[in-house]
Amino acid sequence: GDLRIHQWFLQSASTALSTGLEKPGRFRTEGGLKEHLGRHKNVTGPFVEEESQERVAALAARTLAYHLAGPETKQAIVAVFQMIAAAIAANTDGDQRAVIRKSPLPPAIVAELQTWLNENADPLRAAIEANQLLPDVATKIISMNSSSSIRSLSSTDFLPDALADWVTGHPYHHIHQRMTALDIRVSGDRATVEDAVALCEGAFAYDLAMITASLADLAEGTDEVLFAGFSKLQKQIKYGLIDPSAIAFTEAGFADRFVAKILSVLWSDVSDREGVRAACRHQTTISALQAYPSYFSAVARELAT
Repeated sequence: GDLRIHQWFLQSASTALSTGLEKPGRFRTEGGLKEHLGRHKNVTGPFVEEESQERVAALAARTLAYHLAGPETKQAIVAVFQMIAAAIAANTDGDQRAVIRKSPLPPAIVAELQTWLNENADPLRAAIEANQLLPDVATKIISMNSSSSIRSLSSTDFLPDALADWVTGHPYHHIHQRMTALDIRVSGDRATVEDAVALCEGAFAYDLAMITASLADLAEGTDEVLFAGFSKLQKQIKYGLIDPSAIAFTEAGFADRFVAKILSVLWSDVSDREGVRAACRHQTTISALQAYPSYFSAVARELAT
């Protein structure tokens, strides 16, 4: 939709412009920007024709920068957006553009992921078959991450193990203990539990899950094994849970890893929302939730109706 394309434009302008248009750094000064715009006043391409220059201009007009700018700068902002659209057309195919529409990742990252996926398809399928996809891809997806929670770390060597801890449901304090034992610093300071929470909920559950989702999108329609494998892994990374039943309870509304795991022990055969709703009608579930905040009992009652 427009919002995802809009978000992507905001996050990836510099990357897209440096892919097929100009060398990085050409737009660091206003003079450089005006010089470039002067030489590319009539930028067009299949993407611009397909989506229409008017739609691209409308996306630019929704940005805060556009609303704060003067008339001349507004024209420059629209021109930059149209050049980005042309760069996408020149450096991607239809399938990649479909992924770009769904993903806020920059197109250069999407292209790199596509190449990596194609070159490693056979070992990735083998890893999925052996239930070893996370160990095989952890280093790669971590390397693609730009989260401040990762950039601020004194070392990233421990991250594959920490990510495995997160996915298998270990609590925040366990991951914090790993960071403390390794004397991991965050922006020069000793790591706190809050830093561990930020790492798990920001870098892992959001950024890495988004990269994994993009890999699933790239495989969709061309390789069902890879699509299913990365779709499953994306949920595991997003929720910090490995059990399908625990994930089902989380997605249904029990947004606490510990509670979701407890319910998954009681109802290990649950795999979807309908199964969760059926479980919530049982006295076993109602009784188990009495030990936790009343919010979760309210969720169960709502699902049971």
